[in-house]
Amino acid sequence: MVASEIANVGSADVDHVARMMFVSFRELSPDWLPTLSVAREKVADLLRTECFSRVMRDETGEIVGAISGVHAYGRLWELHPLVVAPHCRRRGYGRSLVEDLERHVSANGGLTLQLGTSDESDRTSLFGRDLYPDIPCFISRLRATPEHPLDFYRRLGFAVVGLIPDAEGPGRPSILMAKAVRHR
Repeated sequence: MVASEIANVGSADVDHVARMMFVSFRELSPDWLPTLSVAREKVADLLRTECFSRVMRDETGEIVGAISGVHAYGRLWELHPLVVAPHCRRRGYGRSLVEDLERHVSANGGLTLQLGTSDESDRTSLFGRDLYPDIPCFISRLRATPEHPLDFYRRLGFAVVGLIPDAEGPGRPSILMAKAVRHR
């Protein structure tokens, strides 16, 4: 596996990342990337901002994953987005990309890495629920289907630190996760 910066790849590779994001988020977050052209614009935005962005290639040179992170404020960084091609999941690519971002965050004085993952498609125990009456209770009982990335991030050491009810529409919350990032 070889990681390289998105900024150093050609326009055909940017299109590949956009297609990978569009396909990967089509079911989990359909409103975020409703069209391939919107996905291309998101990738272009990553190139125009001060993001840390990487792609991962397999041994054939094909892009199999991509990640970006941005300094939010203080010692806090945000991971957004992470994508691995559907046919390449469960091979360690996502873990490697997150660990690469963590090394960058730590080397740049970051102490915390956060992310948000939403449930827009009934893949957690939160979907369709009014969460306001007891958010801590809903966090403690939170479960996800295998298709939702919640458990992937938990295996990498992220903890659920909050919920934003109705962030993506009625009964469609955002799940806030974070982890400590230390110098290695």
